[in-house]
Amino acid sequence: MLSLTRFLALAALLTCATSSWAISWLEAGDAGDTLIAAQHVTDPGVTAILGSLNDNQDADIYRIYVSNGASFRAETLQDFPTLMADPTLYLFRADGTAALFATDGGVGAQALLLGHAGLAPGFYYLAISSVGNFAVNAANQQVNAINGRVFDHWSQLGTQRGSYQIMLQGVGVPAPSAALAFGAMAFARRRKRRFCSRGDRLRVARVKLAA
Repeated sequence: MLSLTRFLALAALLTCATSSWAISWLEAGDAGDTLIAAQHVTDPGVTAILGSLNDNQDADIYRIYVSNGASFRAETLQDFPTLMADPTLYLFRADGTAALFATDGGVGAQALLLGHAGLAPGFYYLAISSVGNFAVNAANQQVNAINGRVFDHWSQLGTQRGSYQIMLQGVGVPAPSAALAFGAMAFARRRKRRFCSRGDRLRVARVKLAA
């Protein structure tokens, strides 16, 4: 939940100030901690997610569309003292297995997820939690990007709470199918024909009235 609204607003402004094309997604209410309850990120071209974890055992999950697996990147930053010092990031597939996982790799103890050519474009679930609050399966075994275990719940052993900032690359919206594009063009042509036909009738009516 956004308990530090003023901070997040400031962070959003600063994020935008660093890049003319930056688009920040602000956590709406409290993002869910399961795939079903994940918050859907719908803004095209989003480059940052800003939110906060309510307590040490909280986790937030966002449904995002990875448009380019090779250039995908998700990195937590600690530009402000109030941001979490040691978060953990996951990128889950729709079946609950982890495509990517990181507890560090960024600046200091910050988490960094790096995509690769084998990461297919599609919808994924980006999760953030405190270090220690790991994703586990139904048998309480830790889930990571190697063991193929299916995420079921969180270990509830976190040590931190607070606000977070996740910078993103390679995220967008799915391209429309050729069929949809063709349908849209056909619809536009029909609308244009109807409009032109109606315009022609109006012009004929005006000519008759003038006569």
